[in-house]
Amino acid sequence: MIYGGAKSSRQNLDLSTETLDPSATGFPITGEAAGNAFGVSISNAGDVNKDGNAEIVIGANNLNKVYVVYGGENNSMQNIDLAGTTLIPSTTDFTITGKASEFFGASVSNAGDINNDGYYDIIIGAYGSNSNMGAAYVVYGAGNSDRTDIDLSSTGNYYPETTIFSIAGDVGSGRLGVSVDFSDLTGDGFSEILIGAPAVNNEKGNAYILPYRK
Repeated sequence: MIYGGAKSSRQNLDLSTETLDPSATGFPITGEAAGNAFGVSISNAGDVNKDGNAEIVIGANNLNKVYVVYGGENNSMQNIDLAGTTLIPSTTDFTITGKASEFFGASVSNAGDINNDGYYDIIIGAYGSNSNMGAAYVVYGAGNSDRTDIDLSSTGNYYPETTIFSIAGDVGSGRLGVSVDFSDLTGDGFSEILIGAPAVNNEKGNAYILPYRK
């Protein structure tokens, strides 16, 4: 994470020789273990907890896990080593764990406020789901006091009306979820979900624009 600033304060950074300062320049977030592919995807998550600061969402698709790190003032930021840090959903960050071997977290994005409740939501791609048919998951934003880690390895953890819902691919080897994004295409205050599925119709590919309605 590199902080923004006035052009007069900007300089080239060589991370092989320079140490970031969480109170002034930025901070690193280090994955849990070798081979996890932490950082394969990363995006602005919007203000998921509605505290006035944007969050970031980071995928580790070999681990089938996504991390949401809360934003805050510079003086509250610190280096994060996930191998030795306990995540606290009510104050610092939370995780979303997908099913094994679905490459959950290969793509991540802010989903806008798809249900128009004032909280930004997150969309996560898992192109390996269901033998590469692929899937995408939308996690609703919520206040920190209502937040817990989410484990999707059990189907009982899907709550489309309150917490999370999934979108399954419809074509064999379509790899739905290789790319995800959002836009309010209709200007009605509800975001539309954008999902790419490239291995569809002999890699002719499809892009899906999915409206959300309460």
